[in-house]
Amino acid sequence: MIRVYVVDDDAVTRDVIRGMIQIEPDMEIIGESDCLEGVMETVTRLRPSVLLLDLQLPDGDGTDLAEKLAHMPGAPGVIMMSVQKDVAFLRKAMQAGARDYLLKPFASSELVDSIRRVNTETLSKGGTRQAERIAVLSCRGGAGGSSFSISLALQLASMGKRTALIDGDLYMGDVAFLLNTPYELNWTSWANECLSGTVDGERYLALGPKDLMIMPTAKNPVQAELVKSGMGDRLIESLSDRFDYIVVDLHRNFGDITIELAEGCQRIWLVTDCSCTGVKNLHLVTGLLDQLRISWIERGVIVNKAGREDRSIVEKIQREYGVKGLLPFDEKLEKGWLKGEPLILSQPRSPYSKVIREIASELVGKEKVSL
Repeated sequence: MIRVYVVDDDAVTRDVIRGMIQIEPDMEIIGESDCLEGVMETVTRLRPSVLLLDLQLPDGDGTDLAEKLAHMPGAPGVIMMSVQKDVAFLRKAMQAGARDYLLKPFASSELVDSIRRVNTETLSKGGTRQAERIAVLSCRGGAGGSSFSISLALQLASMGKRTALIDGDLYMGDVAFLLNTPYELNWTSWANECLSGTVDGERYLALGPKDLMIMPTAKNPVQAELVKSGMGDRLIESLSDRFDYIVVDLHRNFGDITIELAEGCQRIWLVTDCSCTGVKNLHLVTGLLDQLRISWIERGVIVNKAGREDRSIVEKIQREYGVKGLLPFDEKLEKGWLKGEPLILSQPRSPYSKVIREIASELVGKEKVSL
């Protein structure tokens, strides 16, 4: 999926661009801005593939931002937009690091062709592809957040996508345990590396099924205290240019590491069930996320263990929050974990596995997945 960020002070132009891109199956708008302020920080966090940048903005010149981005590792390909026909403006844009120059107004075909070309050129000329990062937060214990995180990561890995799964519960996480994956290095080992000044997060991941790479929890909960503020952010950063997808199974407490991991992701999906506690906690967690004011490109809800008798509750959640996925109750899921056999692998045709497959397929651009 080509992720596009738009910077233009004209709301009509942004609306037109959004309309052009929304109909393209391989593109998505991940953010917009009407000025230069804060764009550098936002681009650094969201890691778009392509930046559509107006030449002249109320608070500065777009070429100044392009020049700064040119020195940033994994910088997006910049397409400069302007009404200026003078070749001097074109020359200035290209010298600043822009890969293309679109003269307003432009046709839809011009825009999408330019985006695809610039994206390809950026990758082929040393541009770093950044991982799609998804944070998963369970609204209550037993709602199935870890099961969903593991199943999603395994499905992505089964589709040939290089995928990392981070256990965000540093004290009592069970991702590696549920996958029956032995490990030596873990979060504690990573903390020691951060203190030494080096940052190679991948060497601390354990190899799981389907070549899924896992950052396991600390072997001793006391050792988790070694993981300090800033280390979660550094882990996400160190892995982002090495994987296609990073799935983070967040802890339910909102400590520094949890917030860092969540903020380092582009999407956050809340997993709940139809119990009274699940619905209540969904409301509370949503309110808390609103207060954090983190600009995710997507905030979705996964309803787990849903049965026919829960239809009215699901409809209420859909009206208030929107439901990204509806996972049916399947008693075989728990039995599979007890055996170390995830349902997504042992029974790929089950209703639960089918929904996971649909969510993963949508995430990678609606590509078809064969069993």
